[in-house]
Amino acid sequence: MDPYISEFKKILRAHSQSVTKPRREVFFALFTHGIQTMSELRSHCSTIDRASVYRTVSLFESIGIIVRVPQGFRYKIELSDAFIPHHHHITCTKCGAQKDIEQLQLENLLQTIASANQYNLTSHKVELSGICGKCKLN
Repeated sequence: MDPYISEFKKILRAHSQSVTKPRREVFFALFTHGIQTMSELRSHCSTIDRASVYRTVSLFESIGIIVRVPQGFRYKIELSDAFIPHHHHITCTKCGAQKDIEQLQLENLLQTIASANQYNLTSHKVELSGICGKCKLN
């Protein structure tokens, strides 16, 4: 965990931000529990008020500590690639279950597509949706 704390502090300092108790608590909640809704995050940050959680999330998103993961008209949040390996998600459109997917072939294909269009790929998001195995049986 130490390298992640160091990176967390480094990003905050690079943006002239201090390491505060609410910021530490939001970071630890995301690090410990992974991808989550704002409601779930608020419940994991029980010692800080709702407004502080929202302000911290807004700051973290603007400086690249977290990313939003779209789910239809809603979203979840998780730590950025600076803290967890790059991956994508597949979401069940019936029950909302979500799974991380890592696919080297997909990453290579995206690099090829970017190069073919004379782009240097700096970032991308791929979000898949469908019906999970449990919902498919029902």
